[in-house]
Amino acid sequence: ESQLKGFYSEWDSNKYFGLIERFKLPLKSPVGKFSRGMKMKFMVTTALSHNADLLILDEPTSGLDPNQITEVRALIKEIGKTRTVIISTHILGEVEMLCSRVIIISGGKLVADSPTEKLRENYGNSIKIKVVLSALEKDALQVLNSIDGISNIEISSVQETPEGKPLLQALLSVHEGKEIRSLVAKSLIEKGFELYELCVIKNSL
Repeated sequence: ESQLKGFYSEWDSNKYFGLIERFKLPLKSPVGKFSRGMKMKFMVTTALSHNADLLILDEPTSGLDPNQITEVRALIKEIGKTRTVIISTHILGEVEMLCSRVIIISGGKLVADSPTEKLRENYGNSIKIKVVLSALEKDALQVLNSIDGISNIEISSVQETPEGKPLLQALLSVHEGKEIRSLVAKSLIEKGFELYELCVIKNSL
């Protein structure tokens, strides 16, 4: 700790030792022998101990085991409530989980800079409803095309029922996230189709 104090004018020893205890970091072991997860915790401990307003983390969960990933992500979320945290990562699921704003750089050029939710709406996959039903393709398309709010329909055969009836899977793209599940179910059932599955496929980056 004495070496670290010399680098920072606003060093807080009480906070440092409190975080060391919280993260169960061995004080007597050289940092070079720490696991990647422990090193990440130590870097965060150092940053928080001198009250840094900005933390920059490069691939913070790379090389960690599942338990360490969960712990580090929870820590980043907690820190982000009171400080600015910048994360560099190629894991888009992690971006959605942790970040309120996303910047995407491709080929050295800035290609996107937006709140995460807005970026998902603009660049993510369109919101879709997945339907699995027993029907002939032309009959299913006739009903689905009559439903207001569906912008696109992708049909594929999946399997047959035990009775030999053809099962179709339909992916329905929905206008502006409109809620039409009950209308889809009602329309299909009224036409005598057997409905096996109906769910929303979550939009993501």
